[in-house]
Amino acid sequence: MTHPVSPFPAARRPFRPSLSLRPADVLPGGAVTYRLPFENPLFGRSDLHTDLGLGGTNQLMGGLGLAAHESAWTPQQARLFRQVGFELPARVVTYRDRASYREALRTLRGEFGPLVTMFPQHPADLAERDAALPPDLLTELADKARLSALTACLPPRRVTPNEADAVRAVAAELGGAVVVKASFAPTGGGADVVFCADPQEAAAAAARYPAGAPLVLEARLHLESSPSVQVAVRGPGDVTVLGVTVQRLVGARFSGVELRPLAREAGCAALGAEVALACAARGFRGVLGVDLMDPGAGAPLLVAEVNPRLTGGTLAALLGPALRAHGLQARLEILTSTCAPDTLSGVLLEGWQEGRAVPVLISHAAPWGGTDRAGLMLLGETAAELDGQAAWFAARLRGAAHPSAAQGEAAPGDRVGRP
Repeated sequence: MTHPVSPFPAARRPFRPSLSLRPADVLPGGAVTYRLPFENPLFGRSDLHTDLGLGGTNQLMGGLGLAAHESAWTPQQARLFRQVGFELPARVVTYRDRASYREALRTLRGEFGPLVTMFPQHPADLAERDAALPPDLLTELADKARLSALTACLPPRRVTPNEADAVRAVAAELGGAVVVKASFAPTGGGADVVFCADPQEAAAAAARYPAGAPLVLEARLHLESSPSVQVAVRGPGDVTVLGVTVQRLVGARFSGVELRPLAREAGCAALGAEVALACAARGFRGVLGVDLMDPGAGAPLLVAEVNPRLTGGTLAALLGPALRAHGLQARLEILTSTCAPDTLSGVLLEGWQEGRAVPVLISHAAPWGGTDRAGLMLLGETAAELDGQAAWFAARLRGAAHPSAAQGEAAPGDRVGRP
């Protein structure tokens, strides 16, 4: 009797996450908020929707206090993290609107002291004295217009006020095809970046930003890869490279990371450490990511931006030593889901038990008008095996989906952007 051959990779022993560094031991405060600031000028959608889908770094909050939107910290996520071996936060205070967000911050401030803010918060929500790092410092380090203060390794670029004629002129000067970047309000995930084919497209892209605000225009380069260096910063002159990951981009938008062999890893690590030292000299402490551009063909590595916070690549970097010891590569992917949260949790647990992935996120945003998501750190020895693991989860989620998924809603298993 013959048995059908599975189209998916064979199961292996589950991988229990072991971090090379505990973020709680490096961050400059005992409690964290990751939410984007209210009244961010770069978002045309409601403030609530800047929160839906966040939570992709929750598995790094072991031992910390955490303010989390109800969609981003679910009972299913807490249970799953405990089952697979992540250390849970010391305290989670959830919120659902701006008023309860302020109350959550007050509660955590009272219990843990000044808060670590991954993004600078609106002063009406958190006073500067209650933040572990000055909001102006986080804004400065993330400001693409001020990146030249941290490094000279930059692509051809200009800073210009957001005026249509000026944008068109600068784009033409840079060769026509440019990348337009906002410089004044960090968003993460590439939400403030637009690729443009010519000066007219650049002027049209600039119109989405506030008039007169400074914009960065860069010559659009062909890149071999987009590495990101994760660095722990303990103080001036004291930085440690945690690892080098590769960003997966759809256009300018973040869609995941990979941990895989990289030909120029040593050079990436050296440049990332150099930039991190400049950030440390300005007073930053904690964990940051330095996004790079690798044009290949022996061309110099370039710096794209600094993210003064935990990022989508931090977990992959911290798991790197343990994964390499098992001969494994990794890929962070975010999949949509129309399954009930308990069903989704069951699929993720099954996949972990078969050694296919480490689950990193269950976001239940549907009650808030958003999309439910599952975050997975896929595991495999090759890129082809990682593709196979993604296909396994997509197939399992399709089989477990609500019937309404066939009536025009997002198909479960579709890849989406930043957690």
